[in-house]
Amino acid sequence: FTGHAERFSIALGEGSRTIKLTLTCVNIVTALALILLLVWHTRRLLLQRQAFEDALHAEKELLAFQASHDWLTGLSNRRAFEAGLQSEL
Repeated sequence: FTGHAERFSIALGEGSRTIKLTLTCVNIVTALALILLLVWHTRRLLLQRQAFEDALHAEKELLAFQASHDWLTGLSNRRAFEAGLQSEL
């Protein structure tokens, strides 16, 4: 039985090393995939945030223009005219 026990022990050792190597490789690949996914998602969120900030800035400019100009003629209203006059004086 000693020969069979040694062969079984050797086969068991090789199998465990193979499984350990396979699991290590799978863990490394999974970790890299998660890191790449995190980087991609963070980049997407930053781009979305920038787009929202740009849209907000454009909307503020539009509202400021609408508040200081007549909607029919497009000319400055009295408040904008007086503010411009005061800054020039």
